[in-house]
Amino acid sequence: LVPGNKVYGPNFCEFIPPELNSLLSDCRRARGELPLGVTADRARYKARVSVEHCPVYLGMFPTPQLAHKAWQKAKAYAISDFITNFQITKPRIRKALDLRVAQLRDDALHNRITVSL
Repeated sequence: LVPGNKVYGPNFCEFIPPELNSLLSDCRRARGELPLGVTADRARYKARVSVEHCPVYLGMFPTPQLAHKAWQKAKAYAISDFITNFQITKPRIRKALDLRVAQLRDDALHNRITVSL
């Protein structure tokens, strides 16, 4: 419910489907210091998003910022799609996901790096 939260308890956590947990994972080991959703591939940058445990390739980009922007847009769409398809009705989970979608879209619009989900 709280981005980056490491405290477990009823005010901070909810049980969520494994697909949603996967959708919100960070994958820091694969990307290193690059922005979320971005990995280096020779002199270019690859963007991808995971949807229902499956990686979706978004393309190769000349800069990490452009790759990250593609990831932000795709991640916002994937979370919105998840809300609809899995009929997320628990108010706290729905609100937390809606906030993440809004933040991703706002970050992409204003060329900001999203640092956590």
